[in-house]
Amino acid sequence: MNAANNLTNAMEIATNRLNAKYNKRVKFNLELMAERAVDAFYESYDPNMYVRQEGLYKGYKITVNNDEWSIDTGSQYMETDYDAGKEYVFTNSFEKGWHGGAIDGPDHPEPGTPWWRAYGEWYKRAARGPSPERLLEAAGV
Repeated sequence: MNAANNLTNAMEIATNRLNAKYNKRVKFNLELMAERAVDAFYESYDPNMYVRQEGLYKGYKITVNNDEWSIDTGSQYMETDYDAGKEYVFTNSFEKGWHGGAIDGPDHPEPGTPWWRAYGEWYKRAARGPSPERLLEAAGV
């Protein structure tokens, strides 16, 4: 009986050690995937019309434990404050891939599509890059 209990305890210790090691690797890889998705978005445009605050790097939360591995996304994880609000920036950029821009306003040339303004006038349609959200979905996370 003691041998069976010792074997059970040894297996539990080994399993816990393997889970901790494996979970650490999974978390590292999920962090890398999320960071690369945001990198792809930021690198798709050289910002000459807006100040890049890089708040999208905090647009997700990674959970890794023995029961769950996930990347949850949302504006609630963002730490940067924006004039337009975190939710707008998250939706416009993280989910849809737009590099800034306003979707409405007086005399907006294309309501619903982000446009930049310069010197009080509508300047041009905002640039669009890869959506970090879609890149993560395509990667299966």
